[in-house]
Amino acid sequence: METIDFAKAAILASLYFIVAPLLGLLISRKRSWQKIAFALLCFMTISGLMKPAEWGLTLAFDPMYRGHARGFHFFFNEALALALIFANLFAPKARTKLFPPGLWVYLLYCFVSMISLINAPSQAYALMASLKAFKIILFFIAAYNFFRQEEDFHFFLKVMSYTMIWEMFVVLKMKYVDRLYQVWGTFEHQNSLVMYASMIGMVLLAAAAARKHRNANIYLFGFIATGVITQSTLSRAGVVIFAAGTVGVVVLSLLEKVSRRRLAVAGALVAVAVVGLSFTLDSIVARFNDSYNSQSGLTRDHLNLASAKMLHDYPLGVGLNNYGVMINHPYPYGDHIDEYERVELGHRIDKTIQKGISESIYWLVLAETGYLGFVTFIAFLLVYLWWAVRNAWHFRRQFIGALSMGIAMGFSLNYTQSLLERVLLQPRNMMVWFILLAAVAKIHTWRKQSKRRSKKSLNELSPSIGVPQERQLAAARVVL
Repeated sequence: METIDFAKAAILASLYFIVAPLLGLLISRKRSWQKIAFALLCFMTISGLMKPAEWGLTLAFDPMYRGHARGFHFFFNEALALALIFANLFAPKARTKLFPPGLWVYLLYCFVSMISLINAPSQAYALMASLKAFKIILFFIAAYNFFRQEEDFHFFLKVMSYTMIWEMFVVLKMKYVDRLYQVWGTFEHQNSLVMYASMIGMVLLAAAAARKHRNANIYLFGFIATGVITQSTLSRAGVVIFAAGTVGVVVLSLLEKVSRRRLAVAGALVAVAVVGLSFTLDSIVARFNDSYNSQSGLTRDHLNLASAKMLHDYPLGVGLNNYGVMINHPYPYGDHIDEYERVELGHRIDKTIQKGISESIYWLVLAETGYLGFVTFIAFLLVYLWWAVRNAWHFRRQFIGALSMGIAMGFSLNYTQSLLERVLLQPRNMMVWFILLAAVAKIHTWRKQSKRRSKKSLNELSPSIGVPQERQLAAARVVL
């Protein structure tokens, strides 16, 4: 390890093992201070102010590698997550849950994925991805324990609304001041930005259209900011999926109950969309007709074919974060790409130039972690998505029901777009994703508690003997 890495390691050790616990102790008795720490944690998920930045330190950084982890990176807001966890542990009356509902499914995926290390040509690259996968759990545990009541969800949504409004100004500055064709804001790539915006945007829209509350307009402005961001990125799939999700959230809200506010929100969105399109329609049409589109699709097909070849030879996977090794010389899995460029395009092949990795998260997971890793990954996605749907239905006449519906829609959009993009493996997107997963887990806990209370009330209404079950149920309905 280089001298500079030793210095970074010393800073990180102090931050994680000294500063974070002391900060947790300091804020443990002040809920307002915990909120400030959580707000900073959420804002720092965009990891930049006016341009992309990595708010953290990286050990053993490999800038030439093209995998989804290029070093052992530690983000500063992970220390805030640790501090919030310690704050709950130190708080006198707080009930800290270090193993929230559903975490076992994700851990199962992580451990099953590590079986692929037996095939990994680079153990170091695999450990980089493993560290990233385990560290993200800090956000899940911190958020789950921070969400204690409905008001905490409102606080989170206000923070994310202001965060998206800030990101919108960064994007507009890039587009109209810096004159960039496709903008990426503070993110690594425009696709990362648009998927982040679509995930949190659906949540903000659903919350804005929920039954009337004092923060509704803030959430609506936050959603409009995500719409502006999406249009400005000129991501073809992002624009289409965002529009479909918006229609879906509005329709589901109206199906639950038609209200003047919801109709007004729908009308306002149409007006904003018309105005926005009047400024950007030419650019959007040009982007959809870009000659680069067909080449981009062909590249995805080539990389997916390489994934299939790796999976055929290594059913347990080639190793986490090792796709970028196996696609390049001396391994044969990228030879068909070289052949295409040599024969069809007439390019001279330089085997020292590194090829990229699969854009589809599903093909990437299949190639790197094999069939077992892929099955557990899909199970992880479906468990929380199913919980979000059930939460939305159970609490459909309450704010947390609307919130759950927005989360389910945001997840669905991102999981669909993940057929084309792998950004759910990128840290910024993973952070907000796991915070929302924590919200699903918390509302799932409340739903189970609600059902237990209902069952208990039903039992208390029923005499111990002599009353038919049908009459007991009828009596319960009258009271409940």
